[in-house]
Amino acid sequence: MSAGRGHVLALNSAGQVRGWGSDVDGELGNGGLPPTGYPVHCPFGTEAITSISTGTRHSMAVTASGRVWVTGSNANRQLGVENAGKVLTPVLLALPTAVSEVCGDDNASIAVTTSGAIWGWGEAPPRLGILRRR
Repeated sequence: MSAGRGHVLALNSAGQVRGWGSDVDGELGNGGLPPTGYPVHCPFGTEAITSISTGTRHSMAVTASGRVWVTGSNANRQLGVENAGKVLTPVLLALPTAVSEVCGDDNASIAVTTSGAIWGWGEAPPRLGILRRR
């Protein structure tokens, strides 16, 4: 499970995502429906989902093949797509390599690739910081 400011996502053993709460900014990926108090299907494609994360007003899901779906507020480019504002239904993030997990923050997102690299996007430093290997 993962909780944002006003929404929650849950991942079941079949790799499907359910969510409840606010979808005003597209957090649940259902086109900006009114808030719901019961779980609804979150349409992150047809492939099994292996990892989920929420930011304050956005959501992300990683597929079994390492692709990343994003939806919700993109006011600070926290979804990693060009469209500013709201993304009401999930879109695939264009990444050149497979991802194993994601983490959402208020206005930023981070992904760990299957090779162990860490990528971040959204509201720039100091939130994302500068990572150095020693």
